[in-house]
Parts: sequence; C-alpha cells; structure tokens
Amino acid sequence: MSKATWFLLFTFWIFQSYIAYSQEPVQPNRVEFEATTSDSHFEVYPLQDSTLFVYAHDYSDLSTKETFTFSKFDQELNKIWSGQIPIQEDYRLQHIFADHNFIYILFLTYKPWEFVLLRINSFNAAYSEVTYDLRDYDLPADLRIESFKVLNNNAYLIAYDLRHLIVLNLDLQTDQIKTIPALYDKADALATFNADTATQRAEFVLSESNGRIGRLQVKRFDEIGNLRSIKILQSKLNRSLITSQLSPGDSSQKIMVGTYSLRDMRYAQGLFTSQLFNEQSDIIYYDFKSFRHFFDYMRKGRRERLYRKAARFKAKDKDFRLRYRILLHDIIYYEKGMLLVAEAYYPQYSSSSTYNYGLAPLARVFDGYRYTHTIACAFDKEGKLIWDNSFTLRDALQENLIENTQLIRTGDKIIMAYSDEKNIRYKIIQQDSVTKDNSKVAVLANEPNEKVTEAERTGLLSWYNNVFIAYGYQRVRPPGGPARNVFYLNKVVFE
Repeated sequence: MSKATWFLLFTFWIFQSYIAYSQEPVQPNRVEFEATTSDSHFEVYPLQDSTLFVYAHDYSDLSTKETFTFSKFDQELNKIWSGQIPIQEDYRLQHIFADHNFIYILFLTYKPWEFVLLRINSFNAAYSEVTYDLRDYDLPADLRIESFKVLNNNAYLIAYDLRHLIVLNLDLQTDQIKTIPALYDKADALATFNADTATQRAEFVLSESNGRIGRLQVKRFDEIGNLRSIKILQSKLNRSLITSQLSPGDSSQKIMVGTYSLRDMRYAQGLFTSQLFNEQSDIIYYDFKSFRHFFDYMRKGRRERLYRKAARFKAKDKDFRLRYRILLHDIIYYEKGMLLVAEAYYPQYSSSSTYNYGLAPLARVFDGYRYTHTIACAFDKEGKLIWDNSFTLRDALQENLIENTQLIRTGDKIIMAYSDEKNIRYKIIQQDSVTKDNSKVAVLANEPNEKVTEAERTGLLSWYNNVFIAYGYQRVRPPGGPARNVFYLNKVVFE
C-alpha cells in the first residue's frame, strides 16, 4: 500500500473520529418558572415512565400563605398535570422517592418526633397525606429520619439516634411502623441501601471495622422486613473492604463491586469484585495503578513520576499506598455485563481571616467537595474487568456529597456529563478509547439572541434513553428588554 493511500486512510479515520465525538447535543425543549434562589425551592425527579416530576416551594410573598406545588411533565416538557399541596409552612422537605405508581415526599416538622409522608398518584395526581408521631410506636422522640425507599407498599426508613443507625419498616396500607432489629448498628455503618424490585428485596451493605481490618456485611430483607440472607465478606489478605454496590436482579447471580484500602479505611487503593453467593469464588482486586485511564486527569509529568515511584516501591516489595476518596454510583446492567461509575473527590477548605470573638484570625472553612475525575468500568457477569475509562472534571465543587457526574448510553457510546454553571461539560467514550476530555455546551435560553448573565444552583440528571435534563436558576437578558429571573428545565439530547 502506497504512502498516499496510508495518508488518505489515516485522514479518513481522523475525520470519522472527529465527527463521532464532536457532535454537540441539542436542546429542543425548555420550560421556565419565574423564580430566584431567595424566594423558591425546586426539586426535579425523573420518573420510571420517562416523565418528569417537579416539586416547587414558593415563599416569595410574605403577605400570603406559602405554596407547595407539584407537577408532572412529558418528554417534550409539556405539563401533564399540576396541583397545590395544602400543607403547613413549617414542613421541611427531606426526601423524594418514586416507584412505578406513586411519588412519595417525606417532610419533617419543627417537632422532632413527627414526620409527614405525602403519596401522589403518578397517573392522576390524586394524593394522600399522613402524619406520623414516633411516640405512638414506642420509638425515640429524637430519632432523625434521613431517607427512605419503597418496596411493594412498604417503606424502609433510614433513621439515626445519637449513636446508632436504626431502620424502620412502614406498612403504607396499615400505617404501622416497626423497627428492624437486625439493622441496629453504629451510625456510620451503612454503606449502601438498595430496593431491588426485580427480587423484591431490600438490600443493605454495612461496613464494619475492628480498627485494623474492615469487612462488609450484606443483609437482605423481604418487603415486610423479614431477614432473608446474611453474607459477610472479608479479605484474606492485608486489605480492608470499605464500601460496595450490589448488582440488581437475579439473587443467585449477585455481584459486589466496591472499594478496598491498605490499612487506612478513609482512602481507597482500588476496586474489588466478588460473587455474593458463590462460596468458591475469590475476591478479585484491581489496584488503581492497574487501570488504563485512572490517572488520565493528571498532567503527563506528574503521572510519570507516580508510576516511577510505584515501581521503586514494588522493587523493594513494599505497598505503594494511594489516597483516594471514592463515591460509587449504582451498578448499571448493559449487554455485556455491568457498568460501574465512580467519582474521586476530596473535601476542600479555605482560610478565613475574619476575627471572631478572639479566635485565631486564620480558621479553616469548609467550601464543599471537590471532584477530580470520574471513572467508568465495565465488568463481565463474573466480576472480571473488561475495560475502564475516565473523565477529567473541571470546576466541579458541590456543597454536599452527591453524584455529580451523570451517565447515559446511546448505541455503543457512553456519555458522561455534569453541570458547570452556564455550561454542560461532557465526554463521549467507546469502551477504553481515548477521546476529547473537555467538551462543553452552553445551556440555551428561550431565544438565540437572549443572554444568560447569571446561573446558580445548576444541575444535570440522566432522564431516559439518550436524554439528560438540565435545571437551575438563571438570570436571562433579552435584547432591548428587562432581564428575568427563572428556574429552568432544559431537555438535552445526544444523538
């Protein structure tokens, strides 16, 4: 083959790669609500039927009663139904969960022993409201309820007292609450909680440590709170298991994918996999240094120095310990096995020079959680790593530790994306291929000639198929007219 032919083929391959990975997403639909961060609060929740639930709390007019509004939108962001909730002004939204039929909203009140559960019919917007008094069920009056999930008309509520984790089972048909004695542990024990509708099991992964070695305990319950299985997973090597996710679906084929450490359980050294109910299978460990793309977020020189240092440790038969905090996402099934997304982060602090009642002038102030990069790992059905890739995160800071990066699949491509104020940053990957790592697109206003001058509390969620939903507060200035303050919903589609 001639040099000219080779050149043409290479040029064609480059062109095809550019076309495949440079296509910007489109934003065909948008909804705006007149709002600012100081007078309203919104929650956006994708539903299982590919619609969208939006909760709004408006407290802009102090002379009138505060309003609580809920709405459902279709895939083109047309409103399907909407209604107002006549609840008390002191109610504080704590958690939202939805199954196929209902949307559940948990409110706390100024009374520490009281909580309110609102259940909205997803099809016709009919709702019911029940107030629960913990004292009626011989429960501690200062119990702090944080979150919940529903499994076949039974809610599992995660609660805490001063020192312990306590799990409650609420029968939504009889309104009876009972504690789950098998789930009473240290306050920081809960690593993962899943409601697996395929197997009708509530699954809890608990992290346990004796101060030197950490292990994981998996407890699975039926929908009414009966314990069905216990599995303890502990490394036979000098490794501590930190946390784990469980694959959804078939009980007999459950896979655990989690993080492990060397001594210090605050930091992850790598990932592990294990077949939950196969006593013959060993734990498989994947040190982050063995991943192809884990350190791609580093500059080339820093990455090379790290590998040289690791090689020196290996030559001396010593462990080269890494110091990564890792947030695991839920496991996703796809055609060839399982997909795990995880984000590396660290708590960020700044110094304050403000004097305060004679205290030192330089005090550490917590700014939030800084995310450095996201990894995507594919495993086969036995837990063996197939490929890995990563996404470098820029300007990714969150007040709370949440899933910052969102993921969708379209064909053989995977899109990882997150909100960055006025923009959406994203990366399109095909397995472990190396692609552009810093693509971004502006969040569009209603009209092309309108300018977004400010953006606050923005976010991005995976919605359905190849679609994200972007949301947040904006100040939008049209040409020749007054600016408007809005909360927006933008449909973002990757072809």
